[in-house]
Amino acid sequence: NSTPDNGILIFVGGLSEIRAIQNEIEEKLSHRFQYKIFTLHSMLDESHQRNVFNRMPTGVRKIVISTSMAETSITIDDITRVIDSGLMKEASFDDEVKANQLNRVWISQANANQRKGRAGRTQPGKVYRLYSRARYQNIMSDFMQPAMQREALDNLILRLCAMNLTNDPRDVLRGCLNAPEENRMNKSIEKLRKINAIDARLCLSPLGTQLNRMGVDPEIGKMVLFGL
Repeated sequence: NSTPDNGILIFVGGLSEIRAIQNEIEEKLSHRFQYKIFTLHSMLDESHQRNVFNRMPTGVRKIVISTSMAETSITIDDITRVIDSGLMKEASFDDEVKANQLNRVWISQANANQRKGRAGRTQPGKVYRLYSRARYQNIMSDFMQPAMQREALDNLILRLCAMNLTNDPRDVLRGCLNAPEENRMNKSIEKLRKINAIDARLCLSPLGTQLNRMGVDPEIGKMVLFGL
């Protein structure tokens, strides 16, 4: 059925997969039916993201290839089929190499259910999962690990120091529902002191004030400032 109210949403792990699937569709399906492909990822500007809501002419099928950003933030009325790869890109901090990494990981059961819910939000729909029921039930976690527990805390602590809510920004983080480990907070404090972004009283230095405004990794920000 190629009616305009019968679009397909494909969830993939990242931008490289989006391009690969788009090329595959254009190479193998262009002669079989009329379609229009839309891509959806964080690198697109807002005007291009809005294009996914365009209604298709009769006989033209909408195909949206998206990263996990389409799980909860938007509802595309004419999507009735979802194809879920079960993959996403997740940022995490690697203590060994002391750097943030973007890894391709399996989604959680909660993510899978959100993706399923994108099918037929305003009309009946179906989801096709490209992974087994055993993986969903036995391997996928209930929820993804909160960002605060897996990403670097340097920028967050720097912002908390700038806000001056307490004498110790760790007190704010300790009160969070998904509080990070104590040693990770201590390492970030030590790192910020080492680059002279904060002083012994956990107050921003003039350098720390500039780094906080830049919004990049503090070490990279310091290199940029000193390289000018």
